[in-house]
Amino acid sequence: IAQRAFAKLRANIGGLYAYRGYLIEAERAYREALELSPDSDEAACRLAQLYASVQRYDEARRVLEGYLRRDPLNARIADACRQIQTRRERAPPVSR
Repeated sequence: IAQRAFAKLRANIGGLYAYRGYLIEAERAYREALELSPDSDEAACRLAQLYASVQRYDEARRVLEGYLRRDPLNARIADACRQIQTRRERAPPVSR
């Protein structure tokens, strides 16, 4: 139980980092939350949304698909997959 609670705290801290624009720290916090509690759909969604916000759509999809393999009926994750796919389709092409 303590590990799950600490994972939730790390996910919340990740949200604060993301809000402040500290994206590297936010990513680290979300990843730590998932390591502590791999069944945290909240941490998986937040990490995927962070990746999508910086157009790292493939990484976002990998996070969510990995979670869906664990819990294929999770509606929150399925909805996040659809949202990220829509964002990807609407995003301007990335120039390199």
